[in-house]
Amino acid sequence: MRKCPKCGNMVADGSNFCNKCGARLDTDMECPDCHAIIPISSVFCPICGKMVKNDIQSQPSQPARPVQPAQPERPVQPAKPAQNGWQMQEPASATAEDKRRERLEAEAAHKAKVKRNWIIAGISAAVILIIVLLFVRNGNANGSSSLSDSDSVAQLSPDQAKQAFDKTLQTANKTSDGFLTAYALYCKVGSGTEHIVGITFLTSGNQSQYKIYTLNRDGSNWKISNEIQRSVNGAITFDLTELMIDPQDAPLIQQINDKDYFYFAYLNPSTSSDPEATSHVAFCLFDIDNATDVITLDFTGKPNNRNGQKCYDGDFTNASDSPEMQWLQQQALKAKIIYKLSAEEQSLNDPKKAIDKWLGDNATKLRDVRNSSATVRLSVMTYDKPIFEKSTLSENGRVENSKYTFVTDVYGNVFGYSKSTHKYFVAFATSGSSISSVEFNDDGTVHITTDSYNFNLNPSTFEATNGKVSPAKDATKDTQKSSSKKESKESKSKESKSEEGN
Repeated sequence: MRKCPKCGNMVADGSNFCNKCGARLDTDMECPDCHAIIPISSVFCPICGKMVKNDIQSQPSQPARPVQPAQPERPVQPAKPAQNGWQMQEPASATAEDKRRERLEAEAAHKAKVKRNWIIAGISAAVILIIVLLFVRNGNANGSSSLSDSDSVAQLSPDQAKQAFDKTLQTANKTSDGFLTAYALYCKVGSGTEHIVGITFLTSGNQSQYKIYTLNRDGSNWKISNEIQRSVNGAITFDLTELMIDPQDAPLIQQINDKDYFYFAYLNPSTSSDPEATSHVAFCLFDIDNATDVITLDFTGKPNNRNGQKCYDGDFTNASDSPEMQWLQQQALKAKIIYKLSAEEQSLNDPKKAIDKWLGDNATKLRDVRNSSATVRLSVMTYDKPIFEKSTLSENGRVENSKYTFVTDVYGNVFGYSKSTHKYFVAFATSGSSISSVEFNDDGTVHITTDSYNFNLNPSTFEATNGKVSPAKDATKDTQKSSSKKESKESKSKESKSEEGN
């Protein structure tokens, strides 16, 4: 029982409204020990574990009836002689009968009131329980949690789980390492064991670490049952805003093939000043039962600005057909940090469309190469398969060194091949008929000449510079077949002229 703050009437626990004045009652209260806001029906604080209410009490006895004030005695009236010689006297038991009747009526009214209050309280509790069960069932249908309906009433919210997680780590002297808490989730898995799983992380210099803790309920408290640590090169962040992930999509407790996992993601951005440098996004599943395995789907991409948002164009580098990897790919595609190619863009990624894609990506950059002496970085896509037809290649349009091979076709396009990565790429493309020539410079760059362009391309960075570069003083000269062929032809020509002169 608790008191209504408005009228002072005693109201049964669980009631939402006062049955006397109708005032709304608070459904939450403050823990007297840790001052967290907790449900008013809690016996123990779900955050600090302290007992806040003792429900093991004897059944309250019926309230004592109010003492009725003593009725003043009626003065004894002298008996009047009755007509016909009879004498009438008032019955002495009339006053006692009235009091008894009033008492019975008051007791009946009190019992009816108590019964009505219990009925109202029971209906209110049933309505609240139904709402909570429907909410949790809908959450499970959307894949946001793997907890059953019977667990939903007892589970902690993410904020409450994080408070309990931080408090447990502090009690266990685990906060002196300087790691920050990313997030924590409550779950009940396996045989019904209650857990809180959370992540802390720290970036120092060019190295980062993150720790995953598993907490088990120990009576009214939480106890660390497992801890693992992983290292990552470079900085990392678990910020869902920067990852552009909806809070409903991560972190999650997810069940796959009867195994319970803790799903999370983090960004490992490049610290290079190179605008084309790749960054990494990791999508992870931590096995709660095994408590040692972390299954990771890696995404690598280059930064792009699409519709005012920074995202990345790239690919998954270790995708597989396992159920865990397939589920991770589905979740990863919900993250807006990964740019989803349109149907037209996907068609341009076809090796047969390599020329069209190169021209579309570098139309403006080619004008800068032709009209400026500044270095321009071209947008170049690499392919696993050849992107040219052998029948269209020029007879003498091939040069190579120990790292690259370049060929030209009859339309003036220049194609490259990396011997180290085994990738094909477009070095130069033209929309019209134009003869191109290509040769290596002494510094390893490639000199490309057409009717309209004269520039040098660094095949390792795809940076283009207008004009012919002078050989580097300390450059190692590579073998150039085209130059050898040219020298051979000149030598034969000289020998021929000499013979004619003789």
